[in-house]
Amino acid sequence: MKKAFLLIILMSASVFGLFAQDVIVLRDATEIEAKVITVGIDEISYKKWNFQDGPTYQLPKQDVFFIKYENGDKDVFNDMSEASNSSQDAINERVKGKYIHRTLFNVYGELGCDFMSVEAGPTIGFTLGARIYDYVFAGLSIGVDALFVSFDYNWGWAAGNSGMLDVINIPILGNVRAFVPVSANISPYAEMSLGPNVMIANFYGDYIPAVSGRFRIGLGMEWKRLVVGMGYDCLFFSRAAIHLGYAKVGVRIGKLK
Repeated sequence: MKKAFLLIILMSASVFGLFAQDVIVLRDATEIEAKVITVGIDEISYKKWNFQDGPTYQLPKQDVFFIKYENGDKDVFNDMSEASNSSQDAINERVKGKYIHRTLFNVYGELGCDFMSVEAGPTIGFTLGARIYDYVFAGLSIGVDALFVSFDYNWGWAAGNSGMLDVINIPILGNVRAFVPVSANISPYAEMSLGPNVMIANFYGDYIPAVSGRFRIGLGMEWKRLVVGMGYDCLFFSRAAIHLGYAKVGVRIGKLK
């Protein structure tokens, strides 16, 4: 009888011993026998069970799987890092864009043609700037273009001089493009460029430099690295303007995503 009574006492003590301390179980399966002090938003504070007069330790809450308390209760913690990342991903999706999630520094190299009713000529340009997520590109464009008399007409010095170089332009323009992405690879855009234009114009056989303003507005399409566009091009002075159309094709150099 006494032996049975002692056995019951020992078993009770063993069971009590199992719950005599808090147990912190980490995500790597490590167990820490402890006296939990506080469970905060980001940290858990505790003292070692076998040295409760010692220092207080802190654990990042995201490293803890669960806490088994001495009274048998249990707190299980979700993966805080995953929850935080999921929340951040949702924010990024709203703020940054669906396809491009950062600012990219790119260069556009483009060839094209300026044209009007009696003149036309080739263009070449380079635009260096930043693609801001899916939606905007902003940069500085510099290039060279020329206009040639495209057919015979009957006013002034140019009568009968089809094919003669009429104007050379060096535009230095700020360029902004607003994109509306329809897929990961296809983005229609509208663009606007504005800035000074250095002109070397043929006045009755003499090439004379002059400075004008220049304004471009147009529509285009970007497919992966390929870019095509067309629009309206205007060289303007204080009392006059030259109205042109333009078409171009080019490539985007730099990271795509």
